Amino acid sequence: MSMLVEKAHHWLSQTPDMLAAGLRMTDVLSVLQCDDETQAAALLYPLIAQDRKKLDHVKKELSPVVAQLISGAFQIDAIREARGGKNRGTGQQDQIDNLRKMMLAMVDDMRTIYIKLAQHLIALQNAQTETVDHQKKLAQDTFDYYAPLANRLGIGHFKWQLEDWAFRYMDPAEYQQIAAALQMHNEERVQFIHQMIAELKMLMSDGKLPNAKVSGRIKHIYSIYRKRVRKKVSLSEIYDTNAVRILVSTVEECYKALSLVHEKWTPIAKEFDDYIAKPKANGYQSIHTAVTLPNKKHTEIQIRTIEMHEKAELGLASHWSYKENKKVGAEESEKIIWLRTLLDWQKNALASSEMQSSLYQKAFSDRVYVFSPLGNVFDLPLGSTPLDFAYLVHTSIGHRCRGAKVNNVLVPLTHQLKTGDRVDIVTGKEQRPSADWMRKDTGFLKSLHAIRKVRHWFYQQQAEEKKKSKTEETESATTKKVSKKIIKTKTQKPSTISVAGEKYLLTQIAKCCQPQKNDAIIGYVTLGRGISVHKKNCHNIDMARKRRPEKLIDVTWNK
Repeated sequence: MSMLVEKAHHWLSQTPDMLAAGLRMTDVLSVLQCDDETQAAALLYPLIAQDRKKLDHVKKELSPVVAQLISGAFQIDAIREARGGKNRGTGQQDQIDNLRKMMLAMVDDMRTIYIKLAQHLIALQNAQTETVDHQKKLAQDTFDYYAPLANRLGIGHFKWQLEDWAFRYMDPAEYQQIAAALQMHNEERVQFIHQMIAELKMLMSDGKLPNAKVSGRIKHIYSIYRKRVRKKVSLSEIYDTNAVRILVSTVEECYKALSLVHEKWTPIAKEFDDYIAKPKANGYQSIHTAVTLPNKKHTEIQIRTIEMHEKAELGLASHWSYKENKKVGAEESEKIIWLRTLLDWQKNALASSEMQSSLYQKAFSDRVYVFSPLGNVFDLPLGSTPLDFAYLVHTSIGHRCRGAKVNNVLVPLTHQLKTGDRVDIVTGKEQRPSADWMRKDTGFLKSLHAIRKVRHWFYQQQAEEKKKSKTEETESATTKKVSKKIIKTKTQKPSTISVAGEKYLLTQIAKCCQPQKNDAIIGYVTLGRGISVHKKNCHNIDMARKRRPEKLIDVTWNK
């Protein structure tokens, strides 16, 4: 026990419950061969979770790094809780993906993730006596965040435990059915695995691979369930509920072992996968094959190097114990692997690892992830402003944006957002974007998406103005024609009102102002109803003078 871990242990000696909880954390993490700082942080995590004021005490008196690791684990929780317990719906998977990315973007040290995974696994194990709702919430979080995270880290040891515990709560009937079926033939299955191990050891030895290590296991319940669903088969039709593994020293020996296996037993072609030639997105490498035995039974055989196996079980943590037993910890070289492997949850592995590293590092450094008031996560370019966020939420919100609050504090629209910010947009009733928003030197907008939206709005305004101008020109011309036509169209009897000196034109008294004889009057040319006669001070005439002066015409009372 190192001095750092011993000191952390001593801190807990006065609180037996917290010591037991801390030791359980370190026990879960022991398989990862964690360094002293991680062990100390894991030991103290339950205590600090109960009283976070003690975190400063850890920072000052024990280790700033240990305090930062614990704080980072709390930060992951805070991000997930900010999202809230939202029901699944349209676009929900995108939200989950964005939240995963936000978690990763805010984590400075991958050891924080290990601590959080251990804590969540223990929470699942402790939930057996909790309410069904609590169990299902933990299970959903596992499938949404923690199991995929363990998978991307390549920690098979954590991944299968998280999935099996979550599956137990999410679908207890299905879980018990598979567990019971496995238990029913457990003795026979164990005997079969021992027999296969013995035969494979002999086969490898005869084939000049005497140092090959052979082991067997029963597949995990959730992986069996997924295969049943994916292949739409019964439990008896799944070839790899039992699996045997061969570990050798080199890639060349992997293919030699494969050749020996296929020569002895009949391979099942559709069950063959070469993840050495084509690794999985998380870097997993192994050869998977299934064979038919003389007794018509089937079994899966996995073949990989010892190093591949370490990476499959421990993920990136395997680097800590590999190269000359040096602990890489949070050094820059490890950080590159961390970014490359984790940042894009949906990408397939690229052929060039250098290109992949470059792309992923760019994705990490060029994005920010922020919350809406409802807890939805939005992915924006680095340097984005509240105005960028408004346009990403909806074009109308961007056009009506008048101000913004970030983390409940009013900020200018040029304020640069940071990952984890909660953004609330203040809107007006009318769409009123500013032309200044499009100028790069003003700092209002970063994203091309938002700039294009503003530019399009002004383009539409110009188009509407042109259309309106053409319409008015047409109507003006029509009015002149109609005016002439009206002037030429005489009534049978002389009117009490003369229009431009003409007594025999169709006129009508306007109902809005109802002018009386001797009132100062003016005419307004209508379409189809002749001349509408108004008082000169009528409010409608005031409007007409501003908007349609060409429709006004002189009229007088006839004597």
